[in-house]
Amino acid sequence: MRIRFNINYKKALETVLWVLNKRKDEGVNMYNLLKILFHAESLSINEYGRPITGDNYLALQFGTVPESIYHGLIRKDPLFLEFFEIEEVPIISNNNKKYFLRPTREADEDYLSETDKKCLEDGMKEYINLSFEDVKNKNHANPAWEKTYDNSPNSVIDWYDIIKDQNIKNELLGLSKYMVI
Repeated sequence: MRIRFNINYKKALETVLWVLNKRKDEGVNMYNLLKILFHAESLSINEYGRPITGDNYLALQFGTVPESIYHGLIRKDPLFLEFFEIEEVPIISNNNKKYFLRPTREADEDYLSETDKKCLEDGMKEYINLSFEDVKNKNHANPAWEKTYDNSPNSVIDWYDIIKDQNIKNELLGLSKYMVI
């Protein structure tokens, strides 16, 4: 079964900035950020029947990674960055801590619903202060990551496997690729 969404690149950027702005002085560890986003997206799809950004999540060795956000906004890969339609990524590394990210501007909260923010806050509560090992163990316990990584490491996790409610799965099976996030 395949459930796929079309990523909303502008909303994805504002989502990342929203999380980073919550701790703009100290920054957010890149690894923790990626897991915060997965947790929030999983919560949103399961509670509200829609993801926050629609990005595809990869099942990589160290856990879930939002493909376009990671390659475009963090690695600044020109092939992915082009889709975000920005000239400069408004994210920098913290001077003292290489893997800690900080925003260079405020997030445009008009792109985020109250339920998006609620899910992101929950993701932050779950992952923001955990060590690398704790984040990895918690994220690796997710059945969707486990199934995908065991069957085909480094591939896209099917949203079908992230969704727990069969009714939501059935509803989204044919519609997801047409949804506007």
